[in-house]
Amino acid sequence: MNELIYSYGRCKSLNDKWWIDRAKLVNRLYYVNSGNAIIYYANKEHFLTEGNIYLLPSVEDFCSVNACNFDHTFFDYYTDRVLKFNSFMELPAGFCNLDLIFSFLNKLLDSGNADDTIIFHTFATIMAIIEHNAKPDYITNKIISQALSIIRTNFSELSVTALAESLCLNKSYFIQLFKKHLGMSPMKYIRIFKLETGKQLLNQGESVNYVSEYCGYSTPNAFCKAFQREYGCSPSKFKMQ
Repeated sequence: MNELIYSYGRCKSLNDKWWIDRAKLVNRLYYVNSGNAIIYYANKEHFLTEGNIYLLPSVEDFCSVNACNFDHTFFDYYTDRVLKFNSFMELPAGFCNLDLIFSFLNKLLDSGNADDTIIFHTFATIMAIIEHNAKPDYITNKIISQALSIIRTNFSELSVTALAESLCLNKSYFIQLFKKHLGMSPMKYIRIFKLETGKQLLNQGESVNYVSEYCGYSTPNAFCKAFQREYGCSPSKFKMQ
C-alpha cells in the first residue's frame, strides 16, 4: 500500500480546546501518549485513552468533543485504499511493540530536528505492522474504488453526472452507493479533494492563479470564494501562515 503523509507531529492539548481540521480527506493514525479525549464521527462518540493506537477514516462529521491533558502523536495520510467511513480501530497499548516505535518517534519530534525521511520510513513500518496483524477495514467495493481512482486523476473537470456515466451507473444509485461507503456525497468528496489539492500546491509556493486553473475553477475569484468558505481564510493568507 502506498501512503502519502499530509501532516504529522505531536500535539499537546492542556484543556478541552483540541481542534481538528475536518475538511481533510485523510485517514488518521493516533498514538495517545497521555490523557484522554472524545471524538465524534459516524454518529458515535469514541473514547481515546492513554497508550492506545487508533486508526480513523476520513468522514464528514469528524470532530473533537472533549479532551483532558491530551498528548498524542499523529499522522494524517492518504492511501491508495480508503478506510470505510464507519470503521474505528483501537489497538491496545504495547500492540506488537508499537509503543516502543512511537517512543522513538516522540524523541525525534521533541528534538525539533526530525528528518522527514526517517519519519516517513518509521510510519511505513508502523503501517506495515498494523496491516499485517490487525487487518484494517478498507473499502473493497470495486465500483467505489474505481470512482475514487477516476476522481484522483480527473478531479479538475469532473462532475457527479459525468462520474456516474463513466461507471455506467444511474446517478441516484451511484450517489447512494458512494454515501454508504464514504459517508459523504460524491459532490462533496470532489469539492474537498480539489481544495485539498489546492492547499498542497499553495504550500509548494504555486500562485493562486495557477492553483485555481489546475484545480478546475472558472476564475481565481471562484477558487478564492470556495477556499474561504471551507477553511475560513483566503488562499493568500493561507500561504502567509
